[in-house]
Amino acid sequence: MPVFKAYFTVIRKNVSTLIVYFVVFAVMATVFIKIMGGGGPEEFTSVRNDIVIRSADNTPLVEGLIDFLGQHANIVSLAEGDSLEDALFFGRVDDVLIIPEGFTESLMSGGGEVRLERSSSSLTGSAVNTDLLIGRYLDLARLYILNVPGISQEALVTRVARDLDNAVKVEIAADAAQFKAGDVSDTFRYMAYTIIAILIVGVTSIMLAFNKPEVSLRNRCAPVSPAKMNMQLFAGNLLFTLAVWALLGVLAYILSGQTGIGPNLLLLYLNTLVFSIAALSIAFLAGKFIKGFGAQSAVANVLSLGLSFISGIFVPQALLGETVLKIASFTPTYWYIKAVETITDLSVFSFENLKPVYTDMLIQLGFAAAFFILALAASKQKRQSADG
Repeated sequence: MPVFKAYFTVIRKNVSTLIVYFVVFAVMATVFIKIMGGGGPEEFTSVRNDIVIRSADNTPLVEGLIDFLGQHANIVSLAEGDSLEDALFFGRVDDVLIIPEGFTESLMSGGGEVRLERSSSSLTGSAVNTDLLIGRYLDLARLYILNVPGISQEALVTRVARDLDNAVKVEIAADAAQFKAGDVSDTFRYMAYTIIAILIVGVTSIMLAFNKPEVSLRNRCAPVSPAKMNMQLFAGNLLFTLAVWALLGVLAYILSGQTGIGPNLLLLYLNTLVFSIAALSIAFLAGKFIKGFGAQSAVANVLSLGLSFISGIFVPQALLGETVLKIASFTPTYWYIKAVETITDLSVFSFENLKPVYTDMLIQLGFAAAFFILALAASKQKRQSADG
């Protein structure tokens, strides 16, 4: 296999350049993952809003409501001369709750004509949290009022407080190989950009050596058919791709913060390997047309960044428009990202759940075959043009 041997001779001569490109793109991917990635907290923590409460109805029920809100929010007082509107506008408080006179009497009678008045800052999403707190307390109070006729306010407050204090402690059992979906999803999304960029630069660098006019003319005189020559070149590129995939896989494992290898991670690595083959076919096709290192850099940047932006690598697919996604569906990166999102959400690995993942991988392999066929056709066309 003379072409196969020559391939690795070229690699040895360009190994320093390839290492530099690998380090540069790996560092860029690391920066993307750490700065733009999720990596948020692993546990849920409640948010305490700053609330101002003004009450014109001083009753035990209102005091019970205020005590409950004080357990889950910060009840603050405004400085003298500071208006409620200014405090909300400038973000000094998150919510203002006004309890009008007659609210308790209306609630206890079951009428509900007198309602609470609320205002929230437009800068935060605190309204939902405060509504939930007030709703929990008042819904439980109404339940007692409807089912315990004649209940006093003191008894009502005591029972509501007792019920709200009951909480279920939830513990999630996880082994040492707990899957951190957020970190892994970001890591493997940005890994696609690195794979495309490195393979295009690496493969086209090697292809440029074989595409030199003097080398090309000499190869045409060699006792090796063009088809075998292309197959040996692709086999060499495939080994180069496997090496890049393995190195990036180790880097991805470190960056994702995993402590073991579970089924999710194995599927992600398989998906990445399939995508690497598709990216190799793109690079192999590009190598048939690139004639200089200047064009090589331009093609590498345009393809890697262009595919990353429209397919969901840099911008999540959920935030992209339908037109962009339709265009992106004609690229393997779209199906790679789609598979990553499906895999990271998997908890039950039945055939029905895995079917979409395998479908996405098969589509990527379809793109790989299509690009490889186009590369062979382009090679044959160039050879025929040269003979003519």
